[in-house]
Order: sequence, then structure tokens, then C-alpha cells
Amino acid sequence: MSGRNTVLWVSLAAVAMFAALAVTKAQTGGNSDAVAAVTKLENDGVKADLARSHLINASGGLQRMLAEPSRGNSLGSTPSE
Repeated sequence: MSGRNTVLWVSLAAVAMFAALAVTKAQTGGNSDAVAAVTKLENDGVKADLARSHLINASGGLQRMLAEPSRGNSLGSTPSE
């Protein structure tokens, strides 16, 4: 009977290991989708901030050029001193 018990316990241990592996793989797959979604949202936010920043800087340069036409060139930058 001890031979049968040994086979039974080894078989149960193998089934438990495969079950744990399946659960781990299932959890990892779900997390990667969530991580990808959050990463995309963060990247989109950064792109929006950069675009807004670029517009603010562009309009500020234009306002400076219009306010002081004698100091600015056609690109809106001032000459170095």
C-alpha cells in the first residue's frame, strides 16, 4: 500500500503544481492588458501636455514679436546682445 500512497501523493503534488502554474499565468495575462491601457493613457496625457505647451510657447513668441517689432525677426526670436 505504501507504493500506491507514494504514487497518489506524487500525482496530487504534480496536479497542484500545474494548477498553480495555470492560475499564475492567467493572472499575469490580465495584468498586462491593464498595464498597457494605463501606459497608453499616461502617454496620451503627456502628448496633450506637450501640444498645449507648444501652443502656449508659440503664441507667447508671436505676442512678443508683435509687441516689440523692432527687436524681433520674422521667427519671433530676439537678437543676441
